[in-house]
Amino acid sequence: MLRRGVPIIGYMHWSLFDNYEWGSYDARFGLFSLDYTKGLKRSAYDQFGDCPSETYAALVRANCI
Repeated sequence: MLRRGVPIIGYMHWSLFDNYEWGSYDARFGLFSLDYTKGLKRSAYDQFGDCPSETYAALVRANCI
């Protein structure tokens, strides 16, 4: 979009933590996960072993956003 002259001032990720608005507790796609079995402890790693917050930060740095 920058190439087309559309100014991008900022970006907000859809969900900081797991998002359950679709009526299911299966979808887990936030920047951080919460382990509800361990007293709501925040985890930087998701169920696939990825670290979404680090991946997001790397994308921002690589694209100079």
